[in-house]
Amino acid sequence: MIKNIAKGYRKFISIVGKVLLLAALCLVLGVCIVFPLWKWASSSPKIYSWFVLGLLVAGAVYLVFSLLKKKGGARFFIGLAKILLVAGGISFSIYMVLNSNRIVAAVVFVSTFVLYGVLSAISTSVLNKRKQNAKGNQ
Repeated sequence: MIKNIAKGYRKFISIVGKVLLLAALCLVLGVCIVFPLWKWASSSPKIYSWFVLGLLVAGAVYLVFSLLKKKGGARFFIGLAKILLVAGGISFSIYMVLNSNRIVAAVVFVSTFVLYGVLSAISTSVLNKRKQNAKGNQ
């Protein structure tokens, strides 16, 4: 019985030790990574901002090309058009509401989703025709 109690305490102390070790590791890595970045951003904010913007652009370009390769050209651009349509419509609706043009905002909001449905129908028929043409050419 005492063995089981000691074993339980050992397991508990081991878990607490692992948690504390993980927290210390996170703290050390956080300081080692964040402090130089903070120092760089404080000392030369323009260079740091351009560097971060360049990293974001590089990541976006990589994402676009990987999705383009994965989905194919037509599917990628149709998906991009849908995302831009919805994001633009909602953004413009919010802008109109904030400028007290609620009726225009409502019309744009409804039109956005009507156009989304039209775009989906057109894209489905185009993709189906492309698929049929690809089967016919084989």
